[in-house]
Amino acid sequence: GRPVPECRQDVTENCLLGQDGSPNWYHMFPDCVFQVSDECFFHPSQGVAQITEKRWLLSQRIEESIWTDEDTRNDFCQEYHSSFRGYSVLPTNLGKVLELGCGPYTQIHTIIEVASADVESVTLVDPLVYEYMRGAPDCRYPRGKFMDTYKTVLIDSGAEDVRFRAEFDTVVMINVIEHVRDVFLSLQNAYDALKPGGIFIFADPYSESHNGTIDTTSTKTRANYLLHPMAVKKRVLDILLSKYDTMLRLYGWEAEGNIRREEDAVWFIGRKPALGG
Repeated sequence: GRPVPECRQDVTENCLLGQDGSPNWYHMFPDCVFQVSDECFFHPSQGVAQITEKRWLLSQRIEESIWTDEDTRNDFCQEYHSSFRGYSVLPTNLGKVLELGCGPYTQIHTIIEVASADVESVTLVDPLVYEYMRGAPDCRYPRGKFMDTYKTVLIDSGAEDVRFRAEFDTVVMINVIEHVRDVFLSLQNAYDALKPGGIFIFADPYSESHNGTIDTTSTKTRANYLLHPMAVKKRVLDILLSKYDTMLRLYGWEAEGNIRREEDAVWFIGRKPALGG
């Protein structure tokens, strides 16, 4: 991708940290936090698809605070289950599973429990995976073992930094793209990690209107963009997902239980083409 410029990000430690030593959320953000601007990351044909390490680290600090300090014990897992129509197009055995951007609660646990899918092993990738394991209430991989049952590998890394090659039968990437540093590299790594014939389960919002500016009229909206710097255009996701043979693709209100009521989004399940296919 193109070189990523450095936007204005003169947020000091004293500004970001609240009275209790943790980043504030929604109604308690100090005004100086919103000196951050994402305008220089915006590309007219892509939206915001790449940001700098510094900008990404800011959003990650807030992310950690939300899941470890607040009483949040799920990540809309049941809503995604409804949006994916019960994951009914999936096979009953998902083999070796990789979940990128797993968070503390994961999405694969809902697929296993509600869709009655079997797995051989689970590899969980998230930059905050160990912080979640130690501090998130009801984390799905306490003591480093997924659901206390499955063969588990934990990797504290972003999706841009994993380098698997045709190792997994299933890759799960739900509500992740808006949290990454580089959309293109993250989705390419997901594709590379799949074996030929493997299944990709993906969902994320896109935006045709966001240009990197922060809406100053709503504290919640400002905070949401501070936490979710990425906002790619629909055409970017359509092109990147076109590598797969589509099993399920839904947009917006086509998806039941849509939690993105104020955003456009895509729910997608596809199969990586088999060699020679």
